Amino acid sequence: MKTNPYIIGVDVASQKADIDIHDADDNELGQFVMKTNNYNINNTLSKISTLVDKKNTIVIMEATGPYHRIFYYAFLNSGFQVTLINPYQSNAFQKASSLRKTTTDKISAHALANIYRLHQFSPKSNFEAHIELKKLARAYYTLIDDQSNFKKRIKSILSEIFPLFTSVFKNPFLKTPITLLNSYPTPTELLKENPKILFELMKNTARKNAHWTIHKLDSITSAAILSPSVEKGKNANILALKIFITTMQNLEAQIQNLKQQIKKLSKDYPQIKLLMSIPGIGPILAATILGEIGDFSAFNKPAQLTAFAGIDPSVKQSGKFKGSKNRMSKRGSKLLRRALYLAACASIRKNRTGNLNNPYLREYYDKKVSQGKPKKVALGACMNKIAGYIFATLRDNKRFILVDPKNHRLYKKAA
Repeated sequence: MKTNPYIIGVDVASQKADIDIHDADDNELGQFVMKTNNYNINNTLSKISTLVDKKNTIVIMEATGPYHRIFYYAFLNSGFQVTLINPYQSNAFQKASSLRKTTTDKISAHALANIYRLHQFSPKSNFEAHIELKKLARAYYTLIDDQSNFKKRIKSILSEIFPLFTSVFKNPFLKTPITLLNSYPTPTELLKENPKILFELMKNTARKNAHWTIHKLDSITSAAILSPSVEKGKNANILALKIFITTMQNLEAQIQNLKQQIKKLSKDYPQIKLLMSIPGIGPILAATILGEIGDFSAFNKPAQLTAFAGIDPSVKQSGKFKGSKNRMSKRGSKLLRRALYLAACASIRKNRTGNLNNPYLREYYDKKVSQGKPKKVALGACMNKIAGYIFATLRDNKRFILVDPKNHRLYKKAA
């Protein structure tokens, strides 16, 4: 087994990194604190370079979200080999190697060096493949979640000042209802307005015919007459409602901007078109999946990809006991897991033509439900199937072809 004479463990925090250096005999050569500023980084790297041979040194650190990237590239650009490990691996190692509940940055840096000595992790040559896609997709879903929170707040306010509004507009966030709420946030204000003005406003924003507009106008007028309203705090509610609507609309504009940027960037990645051949996966989901996966060469089998997504089952076993209720581990990429969930939901639904997107996966889902599995568990099983589709598509570098599972072996032989 190939070994490196020098091992550098780097424990990363938000504004610093604790560094522990060891030689081949596990002798400690030095400890440093590298701060997040150019002078300190360059000074510390110079000191480290006098203690080790860069060509025979491995640097090991945890992949800690955005914090490790500054130090990762500092070592990499300085000529060191760098490998990253999952924080779950290092945490489990530290717990197993000590009975005492002691965790400090210096201990963690030393533990990282020991992890490499025992397991010999290989440096990833293309660790940040598709990083631009990853960052754009993560920003996109952050805005989606923020927008969703503001929608909940708007509904909460409506439940006090205009509770029957949503009985007329099931989706109160479309252009027509939002325009009405901006101008007439309470039943009283709506009823004071000239019906002709309301008619023109609704007709122009909805772009529907006169019959639809009259019907909706009658419905919202009746709702305004019948709708109770809490007077205490009404002015504050109205102000908050208008602010939340404006914020939600601004978020929508930024979401659409990110969508365009993701689609524009996606043209540089042929793998995205391949992933879009899988039923239920559109351009945004394909970009999200590819960005989260990163370097696909790190995955040798589908089980590794499902584990990376955190949709593998947790195992509970001790002696003769073996747990039967094993949930998803949820220890991998949260966003990849979310993308697989959305893809699974889309796959078992019907498309605009009324046909199932993936009839075989829907049949598989129905089978699980008929066996007594909860719908969420059945959907989790579909997520595993889709992860398998993704693995095969990227491995073979070919478009996905929907084939009846019963004829899958025959199809593979023919191919």
